[in-house]
Amino acid sequence: METVVLDTNGVRLHCLAWGAEDAPLAVLVHGFPDTPYTWDLVGPRVAEAGYRVLAPFTRGIGPSTDTDPPDYGSDTLGADLIGLIDALGREQAVLVGHDFGASAVYSATGNHPGRVAKMVTVA
Repeated sequence: METVVLDTNGVRLHCLAWGAEDAPLAVLVHGFPDTPYTWDLVGPRVAEAGYRVLAPFTRGIGPSTDTDPPDYGSDTLGADLIGLIDALGREQAVLVGHDFGASAVYSATGNHPGRVAKMVTVA
């Protein structure tokens, strides 16, 4: 596991990362009050399946920054996910969300369907 830091949508997101940088991208989004460590058993397995896996600390959680005033709306969090895809120079990603992260994944997929290769939500 490594840590990746990306600037997107007005915030700096710190991400746990696994897998080869040139592999297809999968983004695992934690719920609240969880952290990306929710995915510490899943991330390596998804990477073994051939993906570059990022699990971001969502805005305002852990070392990730936030805006002033804070904005944790689903559309904002979904835009953060699309911004992660952009920051990595990718066209698409598989998005996996748990709990509050699922809401962000729904928003990202609904607002940018062409950017999401597959969507998985767990609640």
